[in-house]
Amino acid sequence: FGTRSSGDHSCYPQSCREVHLLCPEPCRSDPQTHHSHSARWVLRWIPVSLECLADGQPQPEVSWQRERRPLTEGAHIQLFANGTLRIAATQRSDAGLYTCSAKNLAVPPMIPVGQPELSVIQGFQALLPCAAQGSPEPRVSWKKDGNIVPSLPGKFTVLRSGELIIERPDDGGVFTCVATNTAGTVRQDTRLSVNMRPAFKELPADVTVNKGQSLSLSCHAQGTPTPVISWTFSLRVHILRVRNGHKNKKRDGPLTAVNLHSICSPESWNICVT
Repeated sequence: FGTRSSGDHSCYPQSCREVHLLCPEPCRSDPQTHHSHSARWVLRWIPVSLECLADGQPQPEVSWQRERRPLTEGAHIQLFANGTLRIAATQRSDAGLYTCSAKNLAVPPMIPVGQPELSVIQGFQALLPCAAQGSPEPRVSWKKDGNIVPSLPGKFTVLRSGELIIERPDDGGVFTCVATNTAGTVRQDTRLSVNMRPAFKELPADVTVNKGQSLSLSCHAQGTPTPVISWTFSLRVHILRVRNGHKNKKRDGPLTAVNLHSICSPESWNICVT
């Protein structure tokens, strides 16, 4: 048997190497074959195996030809996944030049659909997923509002799995996962909202008034989402409930004021909210 594989296209007595590289350009790692065969003589009815060890990224697929015609498995021909060709019982018709070919194909990256929106409490760690797949393995990077997110210890960390860890997010935004390989690029957006616990910016102070006077109490709070302010008053078994409250839009955050008119006694109040 005469055999050929490919690589340097140099011919030697009874041995010519020839491998057809069908990988699209550019390619991360071209297919490479090992262990070429010289001319071999075998007896009829004796089994013979021809090896074609190929490697590359992604893993190449191996095929065989005899006298430039594709070989398929049959009654006495076996093709193995590792590239080996085995002829169970050789016949005169099996004589000829056998060529091993290796090719690899790139698969564009793909990101499984995740949550389009995430929320986290300020001061707590946020984890944004990006499980990109493809061949060759995609390279993952992140952007925030269109700007590249740098890898900063203690702030931003991109894991090998593609996930982005934000140690202490201060503000939200749109984070974009970008997965790239030789076959293409894919992106996926995640909107991160950072919730802030309610905090008072202005509290009503203790006030002493005379009987019959009016009293105005104000309360200013901030947070994300915007806090809802309510008023209650308890004296003995009496509970004061505020009606018809509204928010003052002129300040940063909700501001409510309670006006107490005509204070006559602890059990008698006329109330309005402005």
